[in-house]
Amino acid sequence: MTNDEKLVLKYLEQFGEDFVSPLEIARRAASPRRYQTQPGWARAVLQQFEQECVVEKDLKGRYRLKQKRAKPARTERPKDAPPELKALEPAAAPEPAKSHYYYLGPSVVEVDDDQPFAAIVQSLESVSESIKKAA
Repeated sequence: MTNDEKLVLKYLEQFGEDFVSPLEIARRAASPRRYQTQPGWARAVLQQFEQECVVEKDLKGRYRLKQKRAKPARTERPKDAPPELKALEPAAAPEPAKSHYYYLGPSVVEVDDDQPFAAIVQSLESVSESIKKAA
């Protein structure tokens, strides 16, 4: 890593999540004499860092160090946990029965998955008989 790269990284570390313009970096990261003789010296370093995904650039052309993503905390227990720990885990709530809707002519019949098949057939027959009588 070159001296210029070290200067830019050290300067950007001070700002954390804030974006900084390349001219501001060139002006303050090195000596004032360096800025007077080469006002755009930091741009090449910043472009290289951007290609290497070390820094990120906003829409205004300002730069900041790329933020590290936080890893999500593990909440699940290991698979080889002792049985007494598995017994302490909360039991999964049973899923509610799914409803199905059947259209018979102008009528609609709602049927749950928990109902036995015979009850479903009976409800469908009663609706179909009422439709026949109406006709």
